Amino acid sequence: TLPWVAKYTPKRIDDIILPEKTRNMLKFALAENKFTHFCFHSGKPGTGKTSTAIAIPEEFDVDYKIFYISEKAMESIENIRDYAMQKNVDGKPRFIILDEADTPKIQDPAKFYTALQPLIESTTSTVRFILTCNNIYKIPAPILSRCAPISFAYEADDPEIMKQIWKRLNHIVKLEVTDKGGVVNPETL
Repeated sequence: TLPWVAKYTPKRIDDIILPEKTRNMLKFALAENKFTHFCFHSGKPGTGKTSTAIAIPEEFDVDYKIFYISEKAMESIENIRDYAMQKNVDGKPRFIILDEADTPKIQDPAKFYTALQPLIESTTSTVRFILTCNNIYKIPAPILSRCAPISFAYEADDPEIMKQIWKRLNHIVKLEVTDKGGVVNPETL
């Protein structure tokens, strides 16, 4: 009974619709344990930033926490600090995902980012931060300079992207319609 967007949320990097260059870079980081802090950005929602941010620690099989940045961002700082200061037991980094880090809802963005910066700097041996945002220019330079920016800005009519969308739609239709005895008009799809 879940909406398809929730039921079929990708869980692995290979299942996310991404440009191959971005996918290959992220898969290399997974294979080689070569992670830095990331800032996933695009000019619009729905490009796979959050799905990718969650898939990385899931696929790497490490702990992570996701913080949805909102008007109560300062209240999150203590929770971020507590999680970031925990020791690693297996040598792999844990992840902190700051979703919608550019939100206009933050009451005092300067105060939030000023508190966040030393956390990013002091926890590099235990934690990797992944910020997601639609407008990278709203992330202050001192924060952004500590992250590898990765653009999720791609055109939906890019042939490579269209091929991935087509493959994904066919997979979902097979599971939801044809495997249950239904028929799909390929022109409609």
